[in-house]
Amino acid sequence: MVWWRKTLLSISGVVLALALGFAVLSVAFDRLTDESNLKPFVIDVAVSRGTSTIDAEAEFNELYNKDFGCGGLIGCVFNPPEEGAAAVMVSRTGNNFFANGVWYSLIFALIAIIAILLSSDDWGGRLLSLGIPAIVAGLGILTRPLAQGVLVRTAPQDTAQFISPLLDSIFSMLTIAYVLILIAGVILTVAGIIVKRKQNAVGTKK
Repeated sequence: MVWWRKTLLSISGVVLALALGFAVLSVAFDRLTDESNLKPFVIDVAVSRGTSTIDAEAEFNELYNKDFGCGGLIGCVFNPPEEGAAAVMVSRTGNNFFANGVWYSLIFALIAIIAILLSSDDWGGRLLSLGIPAIVAGLGILTRPLAQGVLVRTAPQDTAQFISPLLDSIFSMLTIAYVLILIAGVILTVAGIIVKRKQNAVGTKK
């Protein structure tokens, strides 16, 4: 295989792994910051602290729909508003970013898949080059206990009863997505190894 094919294959594999991983995270955060999921959680926390339901809902609507004027989530991370970058992340601005992130990730993943199919010399190599990045992305499942534990421990104590069910729902969906990607990666990798062996056996006979 010529050098540029190897380089393209390597770059495409990295892009595919990153795109798949970011797509899963984007889906999770899109669901987490969706108004229908976030609003009941925020109102429950506010009410538990003595705020009326009407006031809590009004405060949520004001912050969630606010135009922070810092150029989207990325712009607000580098130039945070007075409410802080975290407030932007859980607003409609953040939700739109993660919703779009899903599609952008899938587009990059598709481009990487096409590049892998075109740059590899044989089907054994193609299957392996698709399977290994999928396995790498799927191993993101191992981060669930750490990430969920950190979020629960760093949340205020009086919100624990509200945040745990929300995180369980989000991370359960995240786990399913990672498992499916991991299974697909293992299947593609095993198939690639089998095809490679058959190709090598045929080449040896010749």
